[in-house]
Amino acid sequence: MDGNMLIYVIGGLAFLTIAGVGLALTGDNSGAARKRAKAIGTGGTGSGRRGKVMDENAKRRQKTQDMLDTMRKQDKERRKSIRPQNLQSRLTQAGLDVPVSAFWIFSLVLGLALGGTVYILGFDGLVISGISFKSRPALVGGAFFFGAVGLPRILLGMLTNGRNKKMINQFADALDIIVRGVKSGLPLNECVRIISKESPEPLRTEFAMLTDNLSMGAGLERSLNTFYKRVPLQEVNFFMIVLMIQSKAGGNLSEALGNLSSVIRAR
Repeated sequence: MDGNMLIYVIGGLAFLTIAGVGLALTGDNSGAARKRAKAIGTGGTGSGRRGKVMDENAKRRQKTQDMLDTMRKQDKERRKSIRPQNLQSRLTQAGLDVPVSAFWIFSLVLGLALGGTVYILGFDGLVISGISFKSRPALVGGAFFFGAVGLPRILLGMLTNGRNKKMINQFADALDIIVRGVKSGLPLNECVRIISKESPEPLRTEFAMLTDNLSMGAGLERSLNTFYKRVPLQEVNFFMIVLMIQSKAGGNLSEALGNLSSVIRAR
C-alpha cells in the first residue's frame, strides 16, 4: 500500500507541475495579446503609422481633386469670358490699340472708297452665280455695304489669326526661358520680365502687360485671366492651369513647364 501511495503522490505532483507550466504560458500569451491590442488601438505599431500615412495621402488626393474640380469650373467661365462680346475686345485680340470710333471711321472710308470705285468705273450690271444685277445704284450700295461692314471684319479676323500664329510659334521659347530661369533660382516674376524685354512682338507686349499687372499687385490668377482674355489660345490656357496648380498645390514648376513646352512644339 505504501508503494501505491508513493506512485499516486508522484503522479499528482507531476500533474500539478504540468498544469502550472501551462497556466504560466497561457498567462504570458494573454498579456502579450493585450499589449498588442493596446498598441494597435493607440497607433503605436508600424500598422498604425501606415494607417496614418494612408489617411494623409487620401486627404491630399481629395484636396487635389477638389482643386481640379474648381479649376474646371473656372476654366469654363474663362472660356465664356474670352468670347469677344464687343468690338473693342476684337480689336484687342487682333493687337490693335485703337478706339472703336477709329475703326468705324476706317470702315466708313473703306465703304465710300469701294462704292465710289464701282460708281466711277461705271458698272451697269454684274452677274454672280448666274444671277444678274443690272441696277447701278444697287451695285454701288452693295459695294458700300461690303466695304463698310464686311471687309473690315474680314481684315480684323485675318489680323487676329496672324497674331495668334505668331504667339504660338513664340510661346514655346518663352516657356523655355521660364524653365531655365526657375532652374537657376530666379522667381517667376523675374522670368516673365525677361521675356517682356527680350522676346519679339507680339509676345513682348503681352508679357510686358502681364509683368505690369503682377508688379502692381493684381495677383497671379487675375493677371493670367487678363492675359488669357487678350490672347485666347489653348496654349495660354494650359500655361495658366499649370501655374495655378503649382501655386496652390506646389510641385516642380520647371518640369511641368518643360513638358508643356514639348507638347506645344509637338503640336
